[in-house]
Amino acid sequence: MSSGTRGDQFDEKDRSNSTNTNQSKDPTARLESSTLSDGLAERERILESLREESSKGELAWSLDNQELLEDFKDDTDEVDLSHSRIRTMRGFEKHFERFKKSLKKLILRQNLIQVLSFEPLISKIEDVVGDSEEADDHKGLVSDHKESDRGSVAQGLISPLELLVGLEELDLYDNQISKIQGLQNLTSLKSLDLSFNVLRKIENLESLSSLKTLYLIQNKITHIESLESLSETLTSLELGSNRIRQISQLDSLKNLTELWLGKNKISKLEGLSELKNLRSLSIQSNRITELENLEELINLEELYISHNGLKTIGDGLTKNKKIKVLDIAANQIEDLNGIESLDQLEEFWANDNKLTLNSFNAKSDHLSETSKPNLKTIYFERNPFQSEMGVNYRRKLKLICPQIIQIDATFVKTV
Repeated sequence: MSSGTRGDQFDEKDRSNSTNTNQSKDPTARLESSTLSDGLAERERILESLREESSKGELAWSLDNQELLEDFKDDTDEVDLSHSRIRTMRGFEKHFERFKKSLKKLILRQNLIQVLSFEPLISKIEDVVGDSEEADDHKGLVSDHKESDRGSVAQGLISPLELLVGLEELDLYDNQISKIQGLQNLTSLKSLDLSFNVLRKIENLESLSSLKTLYLIQNKITHIESLESLSETLTSLELGSNRIRQISQLDSLKNLTELWLGKNKISKLEGLSELKNLRSLSIQSNRITELENLEELINLEELYISHNGLKTIGDGLTKNKKIKVLDIAANQIEDLNGIESLDQLEEFWANDNKLTLNSFNAKSDHLSETSKPNLKTIYFERNPFQSEMGVNYRRKLKLICPQIIQIDATFVKTV
């Protein structure tokens, strides 16, 4: 028989549950919730847990990162660390210092990186412990960082990438980055890929004075902004699959040749008139209902505007005589009016529209060899006139435009 009472047994069980609950908390949370009444011994035990958590967590990741680069030579010009389960930039400082001038290309795609700059670990501990002797005990956990770590360090942050002053290409595709930071010293950078992250703003690009290509696909960006500093160098801008509703603040990008805005929420073509050097414009899968405001883009060669709400081409392309590729697929277009001036056309995608046999025949001469001598590829499948032409669909198209070599996905050489 037990010597304790039933009540004593319940009290013991409750105390056990309470202890287990407290032990299950994160060490930092336990330290914050502890008081002087818990005693110095308890606070020291929690502090020890915090030390262990730091060592096993971020410091362990730091050591992993150092090991990833151990075998690279000092004159390395390219490093590919894709799929390496990297969680932090902590620990790269030592090796980035080694090849800060030689490294030209750094690939960190498809990792788990959340931030590009970070606080020294000692700062994180001091936030919890306070300015005390206990905090001083942790200073040995922090790596030494040289004065060359400028930029973010001035704000109390460490940014290993800023050491790579000779870097020309940085690939951070498919991580978990929420803020553009830590790139202040990368004045040689020509290509930056931050696609498939969780960015909400375009910011902190002012020092990238050599940047030519910027990829920001599949983020959460709502506005085009903060690109003025790239006016002399940027030639290609990819902002597809974001949350942009309006084309704006592009006037300064005089040297831009490629602009990709597909899969956004844009309802009007505007804000493009200053882009005189633009060669390719992609704005598919938006909410465009009128082809307009493109007359200043006299050097435009490729226009992708499929999956919108266009009903006609109209006069929208009369000034764009250099267009070689025109994709108007998956709209609601009912006639071919507006393509007569495009005598340099090489590829014409007009599938999944509402072209009937009558409307097609009325303007089919605009596709003839005389009108479009360079036309090689046409897509017209899933228009009403395809079924109206029946089994002779491709043969009839080939008779109308004998110069073509591909109809939809089929190569055709002879009638």
